[in-house]
Amino acid sequence: MSSWRAVSNFRPLSARGSEDPRFDTLHEGFPPWLQEPVFDWLNSLLHGKDGAGRTQVKAWVLKDMQVRLRFQSPLDWSYDYLARADLFDRMVRYSDLPLDVLDYVVFHIAEIERSRSDPERTVAVLNRLLREGGSAWEATPVVAEKPSWILTHRQLGPVAQAVQEVGSSSGRAGEHLTTAWVKLASRTPDPSAAYREAVRAVEAASKPVVLPNDSLSTLGKVISALRQKPSKWTFELGSVELIADMCDSIWTSQLDRHGTDDATVPLSVTQEQADAAVHMALVLTRYFTGGAVRAV
Repeated sequence: MSSWRAVSNFRPLSARGSEDPRFDTLHEGFPPWLQEPVFDWLNSLLHGKDGAGRTQVKAWVLKDMQVRLRFQSPLDWSYDYLARADLFDRMVRYSDLPLDVLDYVVFHIAEIERSRSDPERTVAVLNRLLREGGSAWEATPVVAEKPSWILTHRQLGPVAQAVQEVGSSSGRAGEHLTTAWVKLASRTPDPSAAYREAVRAVEAASKPVVLPNDSLSTLGKVISALRQKPSKWTFELGSVELIADMCDSIWTSQLDRHGTDDATVPLSVTQEQADAAVHMALVLTRYFTGGAVRAV
């Protein structure tokens, strides 16, 4: 990798004290200032040693990428290094390809980095480049047996970081919450799946606090228990009924939970509804797993 390094929080003199879209907005595509740094990062992954210790391009990565990303025309396979150069050239020419390539690489990072022991550090380098280059995208961990990430939309704020923090400390509830965020913020969002996982996160977090002896309880049962005997629990910020209302809101607004012949009911939730549900699930999950809501 080259010696290129971004400088945290640096803003050029010419852009200080005034609005500048280069620095004040998130960039959806592959802006020119990110191209060479990202190519350097990819180069470090696409090279390995052969049996004789010579450096060579990992052609199998490029060939697998060509198949999985459905390239309409093959890369230039006259020589392996030309295939790599062809890929980089296409990433400049075709606007959707750079993010697809990065998405593929971070998802398959464990296989690509077979001889390395710290793929998390490698992905962190990419995230630093994307963050300091103002990209609207970042690599988010996927709940899986092996180290794996996908590109998700980055928001201006600590939401994704909060999701990851809860996910790392709250067991199954955190896994559901992390999956919900991935489904919500990925390049191909699935609002219904995100909403479903948000509900599951709240269920997994609330059941040990509210109904610890009922392994089959649902969020509906949790809500009923909180409302029937609110004095059995305490909430740091006031009445337990507030928690019941928040749970009820996320529970009853999941319109596509069951099939219905009512033509007025939407077939699926919207992206905005899923976004609200995931954010509310984040708060509720933190309340239940962090002790803000607890049995008396």
